[in-house]
Amino acid sequence: MKIPSESGSNARSSVVGRQKIERLMHLTRRANIIALVDHPSHVDDLSAAAVAFGTKLNVMVEVDIGLGRCGVQPGKPTVDLARYVTSKGSLQFKGLSGHEASAGIADRSERIPRQRENFQRLVDSRADVERAGMAVDICGGGATAAWNVAGTMDGITEIEPGAYVVMDYGMKYNAPDLEFDLALKVLSTIISRPTDDRAVVDCGHKMIGLAYDGKMPGMLAPSGASVTRLNSEHGILHLSDEARALRIGDKVELIPWYYGTAVNANDHYVGVRNGIVECTWRIAARGAHQ
Repeated sequence: MKIPSESGSNARSSVVGRQKIERLMHLTRRANIIALVDHPSHVDDLSAAAVAFGTKLNVMVEVDIGLGRCGVQPGKPTVDLARYVTSKGSLQFKGLSGHEASAGIADRSERIPRQRENFQRLVDSRADVERAGMAVDICGGGATAAWNVAGTMDGITEIEPGAYVVMDYGMKYNAPDLEFDLALKVLSTIISRPTDDRAVVDCGHKMIGLAYDGKMPGMLAPSGASVTRLNSEHGILHLSDEARALRIGDKVELIPWYYGTAVNANDHYVGVRNGIVECTWRIAARGAHQ
């Protein structure tokens, strides 16, 4: 998949706030919605909204299994929150969700044991909840770098990968053994050749995004080309070997370090197979993250 440039140009989350919760409740009338909670205040707000809308809302408890982001702690805190959900007649407790956090460990022999350890916290929490008398229909674990670990563990009922669909340079860099190929590329044009070892393309961070850790987009071809800097509208390439033959007007493909920011900055995917454009897909959620 490619996003054409012009010159100049998983995850699940708790829903908080009256307006957003109302939008969520309207969606329940035409879709199968499951809300995440990790605090009693989430439960209270969702329960009140479900009562007002005359519906019963499906709810899962999010468990922090090592990411250190959202999620209640495993064990008793998870059981207590699940029990609180079940105490609300307007809510239906569906199970547990936990996001895995070991994608940054490139060494497979170190990463997989860590992933199993993290997912075991989720599986153990499921057992705790079930011993407390509550059914767990869904016990879901992400993410892309751990899909083949979560899927082998008893107690996990679904896997929640997201990046695998298109991949990105950061995922491939941090977990090079993953079975998924890089599909998302940004097609850019050489607009300047100021020196023998430098080229400038019409693609900056406003289009391809900035990695949270400052890493640059990748390039697979030509040999000897690499991205060294991104400005808002320009990308700076260092050239060596055969890449020195690049000329103004040549096209080069950049691979986003993180796919999410690149996708959100563009209007369309262009589907390419064997060098032939097969389709164009509008990115319906572009800019819709408010």
